[in-house]
Amino acid sequence: MNIDNLLQRIEKTPSSRVIGEVGSKKEKYPLYKLKHGTGKKVLLSGVLHGDEVSGVHSILKFFNGKIKEYENDFEFTAFPIVNPWGYVHQSRRNAYKLNINREFKRDSNCEETKLIMPELEQYIFSMDFHEDFDAPSEGTDEPQGKAPSEFYLWEVCRQKPLRIGKKIIKNLEEEGISVCKWPKIYGDKNDGGVISYPENCGTSCYASDSIFESYLEKYHTPLSFTIETIQSSPLSLRVKADLISLKTVLDARR
Repeated sequence: MNIDNLLQRIEKTPSSRVIGEVGSKKEKYPLYKLKHGTGKKVLLSGVLHGDEVSGVHSILKFFNGKIKEYENDFEFTAFPIVNPWGYVHQSRRNAYKLNINREFKRDSNCEETKLIMPELEQYIFSMDFHEDFDAPSEGTDEPQGKAPSEFYLWEVCRQKPLRIGKKIIKNLEEEGISVCKWPKIYGDKNDGGVISYPENCGTSCYASDSIFESYLEKYHTPLSFTIETIQSSPLSLRVKADLISLKTVLDARR
């Protein structure tokens, strides 16, 4: 997949900065960081998995539009495309076959996480934009062994009064976006579209601190989200769901 136009859009976005290069030895791409605004610190990220592309479009749309409504209340940091090599090759993993979302640990050899981790600060919340695939998946507890075909999210927050996931679901459904209501998703207990950590965790990999949101919750923020839109839906609808999710939390934390 061609990435040149996308990288040009990122380069033109206010406050963009290259923090390093990632990829294979023969095929390198810039890893960008965006930072804009003043106030409470918020972290956004997209495309940790190279074949889940909506996050970068959501972040760029926000930074080049709606951010003006919030820039005096929040300081936004974003890593819009964490896995550019994976984006080009439509690969979940990076050039060295690593799942970046399992490599947020101090002893990792993953070049993407080595660049990002020193840049992290303390945030009031983080939001990582992902996509799921409406396709059969092995080893799950879901009906007919399939992945969800509707929106859901993970909310990692030990302080229950801070949780906003249910409000996100309400706002999405009011906009006509369908939400997955299965009792379990990938072994985790699903409460109407929200998987709340730590109490509803049922899978060992998502309980690991090496997942980005779990790592962030442990070291950098009391509240972190993984947003899961469905890849078979139009890109415009995925971006809409991402931005509704983000706006909901910003309005609650203003």
